[in-house]
Amino acid sequence: MSAQPCRTRIASLALLVWLVGVLSAAAQVERSAELAARAKDAMAAGRFEQAATIYEEILRAYPNEAGLHMNLGMARAMADQPGAALPALKRAVELDPSLVPAQLFLGTVYLDLEEPRSAVAPLEKVVGADPSNTQAVHALGEALLLLERFDEAAQRFEQLTDATPDSPRAWAGLGRSYEGDARRSFGELQEVTPDSPYVSLIVAEVLVADGKLPQAFTLYREAQAALPKLPGIHEAIADVYDEAGHADWAATERRRARETAPDCTRESAACAFLKEDFERTARLTTRPRTAEAWYWRTRALNQLARRAFARLERLPRSVELHAVRARVAQDQKRPLEAVKELRAALELAPNEPGLERELASALYLARDHQAMLPIAEKLLAKAPDAPDLLFLYGGALLETQQVDRAVPHLKRAVAADASLIEARAALGRAFMLKGDAAAAIPHLEAALSTDQDGSLYYQLAQAYQRTDRPAQARAALEKYQAIKRQVDQESGPGTSAPKITPP
Repeated sequence: MSAQPCRTRIASLALLVWLVGVLSAAAQVERSAELAARAKDAMAAGRFEQAATIYEEILRAYPNEAGLHMNLGMARAMADQPGAALPALKRAVELDPSLVPAQLFLGTVYLDLEEPRSAVAPLEKVVGADPSNTQAVHALGEALLLLERFDEAAQRFEQLTDATPDSPRAWAGLGRSYEGDARRSFGELQEVTPDSPYVSLIVAEVLVADGKLPQAFTLYREAQAALPKLPGIHEAIADVYDEAGHADWAATERRRARETAPDCTRESAACAFLKEDFERTARLTTRPRTAEAWYWRTRALNQLARRAFARLERLPRSVELHAVRARVAQDQKRPLEAVKELRAALELAPNEPGLERELASALYLARDHQAMLPIAEKLLAKAPDAPDLLFLYGGALLETQQVDRAVPHLKRAVAADASLIEARAALGRAFMLKGDAAAAIPHLEAALSTDQDGSLYYQLAQAYQRTDRPAQARAALEKYQAIKRQVDQESGPGTSAPKITPP
């Protein structure tokens, strides 16, 4: 056989293989196009899981196509499956970092998974590429808030209020940013000078907001004795007088305020505050070095927060409005009012997990355990290892005398987060009810810092007694009796109530 016919046959065979490959590739392209169209229709119809399944099939043919990974991640995210969405979105941005929608979904998925630190970078890329993307700006602000980077969060929410001045979530976020920064500033003031009259002045301001005028007045007068030249005290006392219906006394204090006006060349932060230029006050005290600077910074940030929340109140009813009201009620130890506001928020946003979580906590504090249990069960079905939910559920079971059911949940809560002191206190009480004093002791000991009425010391004394530790039992019982005497003195009929007195 000659070489020529052999070469001809080999060439013919190669051509045939090439043609088969071309036809196969063409069929694959056609099939993928058909699948892509079906996936697009499924996404448009809200059938996100179906769309995700189709995208997975297409990806088997095109595993390095960034857009397909992005579409798969978006479908999983919109199907409320953030954990399943994450790998696809990460792969998409690895293959093509310029895919802005993939970066946006990646950031929001990290937020859904409670990983704000990981969310920041992709969201910053989106905002950097498109500063007008309000969804990305809001998500970035939320991530920064969760990380307690309050200054940066405020900047993002200010950007959002400028772009969307009628947005409730923008004003709520801005108020929460200022509020968080004020809380941190006050915490730093307390840490550096815990017994300072400046601390008393901030506490007095909070008491006024809570309507506790006589208590606030007492603190103002004590601080005034320690800081007679501090600007603003006369005005604060005048406001208390006005609230209490003593306009003539208020006029006297305001006259004294005018007579002792501050020197604005030396006390610029105080002057800015008294002129209600709270933004400038905050700027002037960005890096406090003195207790006075922390004081003015805290007050300015509190006022900025109130201003933002006041703007929110003027907008139409919204989820954010009710959520803010609920948070204020919680801070003021009014759980029933918090429950009311959270239920109103859930009317506008049914089944929103964050709101349901807050409602479960408020119901627990309101001691409405029967209403709370089904909500906690629902939330635990989606987040079975969440320590706070395990505590709420176990604690409610304990309060409803279901001790055997409560213990496993409380044990899991403590195992997941040993710093959850409320869970340790509840677990200690549960072990005592089960007759296991030895198991109760370490949990009761760990929770003693929260004992305000002596009940934990009493339980601990009983536990020590049952485990043959009489000396420790006597010491715990003495501590219980001391706390109880103090509580009785503070609430007894002979206790002198603070009064508002004239200038």
